[in-house]
Amino acid sequence: MANVSIAKMAGLFRRMATSYRAGVDLLGILRQESGHGSAAYRREIRAILEHISTGESLASGFAVRKNAFPALVITIVEAGERGGRLEESFDRLASHYESLVKFRRRLLTLMGWPMFELCFSICILGLLIVIMEWIAQTSGRDSIDWLGFGKNAKGENRVSTGAYLMLYMGTVFFGFASVVVLVMGTARGWFGTFPMQIARRIPLLGKIIVQMAMARFAWTLGIAIDAGISAMHSAQMALRATENFFYSRHEESVGLRIRDGEEIHQAIRETKEFPEEVVMFIENGETAGEIPEMMGHLSKTMEERAENNLRALAMVGFVLTFLFVAFIIIVAIFYLVINFILGPIQEVQNSLNLLGWIWP
Repeated sequence: MANVSIAKMAGLFRRMATSYRAGVDLLGILRQESGHGSAAYRREIRAILEHISTGESLASGFAVRKNAFPALVITIVEAGERGGRLEESFDRLASHYESLVKFRRRLLTLMGWPMFELCFSICILGLLIVIMEWIAQTSGRDSIDWLGFGKNAKGENRVSTGAYLMLYMGTVFFGFASVVVLVMGTARGWFGTFPMQIARRIPLLGKIIVQMAMARFAWTLGIAIDAGISAMHSAQMALRATENFFYSRHEESVGLRIRDGEEIHQAIRETKEFPEEVVMFIENGETAGEIPEMMGHLSKTMEERAENNLRALAMVGFVLTFLFVAFIIIVAIFYLVINFILGPIQEVQNSLNLLGWIWP
């Protein structure tokens, strides 16, 4: 993954496009850029500046810092330099990353409230464990044995409230860490294709994953072809741009098929992984000689669909999280009633029954 954020890259290439259009040379642009931003960002720009100061190309400068900038940047800049359209390359990259910034902001807006609810409910559950222990101590009752481990020989709970709280916090941390590892591992292919095969079958979520990958694929394929890059390298770039191992693993095989004379849509169809709609768009673009236009339209369509499905997913997440919070509250009330109301009543009743048996 790139060290430079998409927001910084959007600003970088927008400023580079504006300055280059105004006649400022690349060295001047990078010198000005190296004086702004965080220390890490300035370090990356200075490394590129030093590289091209020796007469090397800008694309090779970005390639030297490939851990900071994605392959898409390197390839598009290289295409711009080769075709004499560097200004257009900067504009395209700026527009691409600006659209990504907007999309991620919409994503955060849509998912913000469900995520807040989830975090709130997790905090509430942890707080309930502490509150219920406090109520037990102040009322002289035994602490709640949440998981039913029972009591020891001294009549005390085998697991203390503090241990339950630590177990709960550890479970939450493990859950979040597992999700992060699963998402990163799926994208990078750590677990093969199995997680993606499962995710694609999950309602809404599967569609969103596929649509976002297809939006990146279509956009990259369109601009690469428009920049004059060969069909083989354009298809390989587009597959890498999906940022999803499920699709990018076909990069070599698709490239070989195209090199052997197949058209892009044929090579993509033979992977048996892409939606037929995407293959048809590519085929129509190749037939009409308008791949950039067709891919631009497909990319926007996929982004819109993904956003609509995100709205639906956010609503579902809101409802499920609300039900989860309600469940926690109901369980807490249930424990309170059982342990602090019905329990004492039962003890009093048992005491009265015993007295009635002794003194009829």
